[in-house]
Amino acid sequence: MKLKHKELLSKEIVKVCQRCDKELAGNIAWLELDSQTGRYSQNKDIPIGRSQGWFPFGLICARRQLKEDKPKMGYTEEQMEQMLGKDELKE
Repeated sequence: MKLKHKELLSKEIVKVCQRCDKELAGNIAWLELDSQTGRYSQNKDIPIGRSQGWFPFGLICARRQLKEDKPKMGYTEEQMEQMLGKDELKE
């Protein structure tokens, strides 16, 4: 059976967190993967030729992933505060 356009649009796409593999509901953080370093960013600072695309994360997992990748990506403390918030840096 072929679905009509409206039926296709109404089908919900299930998104899964890239870090913990749990199904995502509500707010989703999209992080870009750098193929050269294997690290994620949300700043759109990865060159086009190295980008593997944008991947869905839950908000907590996104914060943890960015915090882990911070030293490897060369983020300053100020940039991390902007991305994660000051409270997340204290963990």
